[in-house]
Amino acid sequence: MCEEVIEEKTGKKGKRKLLIGIIAAVLAVVTVFVSGFFIYRYVYLQEIPELAPLEELADDSFSLYTYKCEADNGVTSRGNPMNKDDFHRLQKMVRKVISARGRRITGDIEDKLKYPAYAMTLQSYVMGEERKPGRTIVYCNGYLYTESGNVYECDMDMSPFFDPDDELFKLRTYECKGITGSEVYRPMFYSNGKWDKDLLKPASDEIMAQGENISGQIVKINDEDEVHVQLDIKIKNDCGKDWSFEDHFQYISVGTVIDGKLYLIPGNPSEDTYVGVFPSYDNELKAGEEITDTFFLGMFGKLPPAEYRILIFGFFGDDGYCLTVPYQVK
Repeated sequence: MCEEVIEEKTGKKGKRKLLIGIIAAVLAVVTVFVSGFFIYRYVYLQEIPELAPLEELADDSFSLYTYKCEADNGVTSRGNPMNKDDFHRLQKMVRKVISARGRRITGDIEDKLKYPAYAMTLQSYVMGEERKPGRTIVYCNGYLYTESGNVYECDMDMSPFFDPDDELFKLRTYECKGITGSEVYRPMFYSNGKWDKDLLKPASDEIMAQGENISGQIVKINDEDEVHVQLDIKIKNDCGKDWSFEDHFQYISVGTVIDGKLYLIPGNPSEDTYVGVFPSYDNELKAGEEITDTFFLGMFGKLPPAEYRILIFGFFGDDGYCLTVPYQVK
């Protein structure tokens, strides 16, 4: 009888020890997992400095534009809050995205463009006042591209901004042929300190083959406002025909030279200095004359260090002509 009681007590103790051991093992695994998560989240992954200005924009009224690009079509999503509750929900969604932490990447990235590619632009918006320039980020294939040219590996979920059943967003689908030349994705075109010629649009043969009948030289650079740079360009017409060109709306393009070939630079969508009016080409430079005119880089914003060409478009009667002016940014 005593032996049976002893065995029963021993069995209960064994089960209790086993249960305690299982609980301890589970707690150890949970502790390791939680510790690993916090180490990964707050030690290995760092805060992304370029997202801080977006957080500031999201603190107040703002306009939100998001873009989703596939190989053959794209979707534009615009935040459309109808009341305070809608705006607070939109604000919460934006903050969730821009609170991402990541690891900065240096060097080349394989599969840089892998659809879908997303872009998000936030702009402050105050009724009755001028809208301040916003910020744009691009997210593609697990990488975040910022306007500064830095790239981060991180996780972002842009899909909620493209829910067709959510009346908070206005969606517009359009046909496109990739992101090449699209100003929205400019942060992706320049990363890790260089322009990516595989994503940029090459200049046309007509631009590359132009002669030297019209010459241009930058005589003054006003870059006190490093975003809204002004260039005084001296232009001389050495051919026998008058040249009509556009400067009233500051309609110019910018290209960069890579391996001896000229590629066009997309504008910066965060800069709202671009007038966007079709040029009239009503400025005329007579044959043999020379003038100095001021041009604004406008929507191209602050250009990173590289060798550039300022492209000024004009016509000899019905014949098009583009003047290219060297511009070095160090």
